[in-house]
Amino acid sequence: MSNLDDAFDRALDLAEHLEVGSTDAEKRLAEALVDVRQAIRTDDGTPDWLGLTHEYRWRAQTIYSAVPAGAGEMTRLKSRLRQHNLRIVRERTRESELTEALARAENAPIPLDGEFYDNIAVYVRENGRKCVNGNEAQVLILVAGRLLALLDPDAVAGPERSTVAMALEQVVAEPARQLATRMSE
Repeated sequence: MSNLDDAFDRALDLAEHLEVGSTDAEKRLAEALVDVRQAIRTDDGTPDWLGLTHEYRWRAQTIYSAVPAGAGEMTRLKSRLRQHNLRIVRERTRESELTEALARAENAPIPLDGEFYDNIAVYVRENGRKCVNGNEAQVLILVAGRLLALLDPDAVAGPERSTVAMALEQVVAEPARQLATRMSE
């Protein structure tokens, strides 16, 4: 088993058993997430300190989905984890490494900052073609998951609920099943 697999398994275990709101538990999860970043190499061979690679995004989404928390709690948790991550990355990196990582972040195809959703339309307009490899496929799945996470069933009332549920089944669930079936062939 590789360092990446070990780090990922540890982070996944911590996420599954996370006591949301416990600062110590959240710090341990943040450290494990940074361990995953450190084990993933970018194209130039440096650690993925800022979590910009498709590999990290996919693994982080898997880890986050294992946390026993609702959407509101998850949003607040991710914010706290980002604060811990920044501190941990600063402690582990040399200034030059951090500067290089920040420069790469500015050139990331999908920004990971608070403007993510604002920039989705631009990304789709500029890159709205069929994916060409597994990394791009993982990014598209991550984007779809993040967008679906914005839906709040409690905010949809009355007759709209059945319309939204039908659209979700026809536009998301059924195409996802078809894709999964084709991928497993």
